[in-house]
Amino acid sequence: MDNHKLVKKLARKYNYKENVIKRWLSFYGSKKTIEIVQANEKNAIPSLRVNTRLIEEDMLLKRLKNYGFKLKKSQLIKENCYNIKKTPIHPSSTPEYLLGYFTTFSESSLVPVDIIGEHFKKLKDKHSQMYVLDMAAAPGVKSIYLAQKIYPNVIFAIERRWDRIKALYGNTARTKHNNILIFHGDARDIKDIDGIPKFHFILLDAPCTGSGVIRKDETRKWKTTSRDIQFLHRLQKELIASAANHLADDGILLYCTCSLEPEENELVINWAVKNTDLQARPLIPQEYPTINFNILQPPLKKINEKWLHKSVRHARRIFPTPERDGFFICKLQKRVK
Repeated sequence: MDNHKLVKKLARKYNYKENVIKRWLSFYGSKKTIEIVQANEKNAIPSLRVNTRLIEEDMLLKRLKNYGFKLKKSQLIKENCYNIKKTPIHPSSTPEYLLGYFTTFSESSLVPVDIIGEHFKKLKDKHSQMYVLDMAAAPGVKSIYLAQKIYPNVIFAIERRWDRIKALYGNTARTKHNNILIFHGDARDIKDIDGIPKFHFILLDAPCTGSGVIRKDETRKWKTTSRDIQFLHRLQKELIASAANHLADDGILLYCTCSLEPEENELVINWAVKNTDLQARPLIPQEYPTINFNILQPPLKKINEKWLHKSVRHARRIFPTPERDGFFICKLQKRVK
């Protein structure tokens, strides 16, 4: 079947705007595009991670099993992480959730957390205090698990929207992480914080179109426009430039989105390595034992017949599947001046 017919068939069958299908076909080919649209028709399997600061892993698993939960060890995140295969009640209705013993999430989003966690472990003996910044922190799932990994060091969690700060504060308080400081503000214009010249680690889970999590909002199948993508592309460049300005020399930035669009991913990294002091760095599987790198896929090397900077190939992508959401991750490091 030629691409023109395939675009019309997939768009009609799965209720997409034709341009969305056409873009994915041009970037990823017919086989991967079909897999994406089929995966988006199924709800992703939720996951949970144990808050080992409050409860032992075996104890939590025993309690949830007694309720009738069926859990399976995550194939992507190997430490304290489980896919929820069956649950008799909503996980957030359990006393264990309310007590902060676990939090639910999409497992793809924890990849950058575990990457920062491994780097932190290697450097903690060299620094008396290290500072971590979460630039778009709400609802706080990544912040609380970063806080768990770097305790008692402090995370500065910034969120621009007041309505989302409520969820960020709620998750922080529920999980009893007292090493997260919450700030209301725009991460593009971070004011200097007394006593902290630069951050050692920055996590930027940038605002995006969410095309990797369409099943959470099916209107994205037809509502997202090229103007939306270009607007977010500009915003993401502004955020990554701000991150570069506030990162210490040799500091590490994890850039990520839940988008499939290269304008929000590869092209942002391509711009950053050419216009800031950041350089994309490889993710070496042996350095991150809690992550299954067989699930992570390489990024695009060229877009619209134009080759990207060679270091962009260090990024990784997770495509949507019935088990997990779509996600993009790139590790960048600031050059020493």
